[in-house]
Amino acid sequence: MDIDKFLTQLNNLLIAKGEKELSPRDQKIIQDSWAGKTYEDMNIPGYTTDYIKKMAAPSLWKKLSNLTGQRVTKKNLRLVLESLSKPSSSIPEPTESSPLLKLDLSDAPYVSDFYGRTNELAQLEQWIVTDHSPLVAIFGITGIGKTALSVKLVEQIKDQFEYVIWRSLKDTPSVEEVLSDLIQFFSNHQENPSSTTLNNLLSRLMYYLNQHRCLVVLDEVEAIMDAGESSGIYKEGYQDYRKLLQCIGEKRHQSCLLLTSQEPPQEVKELVIRQGRIREFQLKGLKKEDAKALLSKDGISKSLHGVGQLIDSYKGHPLALKIAVRTIQNCHNGKISDFLKGSLFIGDVLINMFDKQFSLLSDFDQELMNHLAMATEPVSTQYLLAQFSSYPNRASSEIKTSINNLLQRSLIEKTSQDIGEVFFNVEPVIKNYLNKRLY
Repeated sequence: MDIDKFLTQLNNLLIAKGEKELSPRDQKIIQDSWAGKTYEDMNIPGYTTDYIKKMAAPSLWKKLSNLTGQRVTKKNLRLVLESLSKPSSSIPEPTESSPLLKLDLSDAPYVSDFYGRTNELAQLEQWIVTDHSPLVAIFGITGIGKTALSVKLVEQIKDQFEYVIWRSLKDTPSVEEVLSDLIQFFSNHQENPSSTTLNNLLSRLMYYLNQHRCLVVLDEVEAIMDAGESSGIYKEGYQDYRKLLQCIGEKRHQSCLLLTSQEPPQEVKELVIRQGRIREFQLKGLKKEDAKALLSKDGISKSLHGVGQLIDSYKGHPLALKIAVRTIQNCHNGKISDFLKGSLFIGDVLINMFDKQFSLLSDFDQELMNHLAMATEPVSTQYLLAQFSSYPNRASSEIKTSINNLLQRSLIEKTSQDIGEVFFNVEPVIKNYLNKRLY
């Protein structure tokens, strides 16, 4: 669709809301922005560059944000307008029975490669749409696909909500910044509560979550998590996120908060135990057939000898498999068998990502992880208690706490054997990373 058709669509939406069509000036700003022009390059008779940049354009972007339900800027204008023409993202005409969907996915990444996860999507949809869970947390090891799964989930269920907003915590915004942003969105930019107190912000947010069916996604929550003896603890200055999650998890409303994180925050774990409607979902690797589809997209045939072994070696870890494929093609001319002759390859990208995750572990957590990585077979709870309880001042409760932390952080796996005893091991990708750190 060309820009003229988008302008017609915008004007039709404005007329439907009882507002005036876009002025010639505003239409020219949109056309020039669509064409990639800077404000300095725009030539609009009767208006200076300074006026367009500081007055006219900001007013226009705010108007379009209110109209489309998405945060519109000069930078993302084209993306927002193109989303209006897609059936999956189109804005329905408002009716008494079907309110206008307000959608802001400006922080959500574009996901091009997505395979399988049918069961995972079905389970999450049931919790959020059918069971009306107020808080759902997806957690798992780095690179496992939490964000991609959440993007597809939102695309699948967004029409069940009046408001959908996605925000990333990668840049560690304060809880007050996040709350102010959410309230502005839910109030259709009628409120700007940036200077009020935390309790007032929480009160206003809960008002909107109760009045409307809203879906809020907070992605990359691990960015505000801190190192320590216990998992799920916030960095200094971010402890007030606890109040946000407790409000949403404990108070009555009709909305849902969806979190993604490498580890669930402490209060989520507490709410799961105390509140039956709070859910957490630990994401694992891809099923073999879905992993084969991913590899096929990257040029590795499903029928190629060694594909199954390659997938098993990485336990279906999608990012690790994509990194492996590049190395197979670059260094082994596409021969999986030659690639598998050496030690498991994970590459610098994953090493850097694991470095960040392992920086959150306590010294004892890292020591226990290294011990498990060197083991040739799964290790039982009793073995670990016997092995480490001889350490000075190391009580069995501390060892069990460390095991729980590592399980919550998806860094070790739990398996049960016929005799009923619990055993733990480390996935191959993580074991290879740890061995590189040790040697």
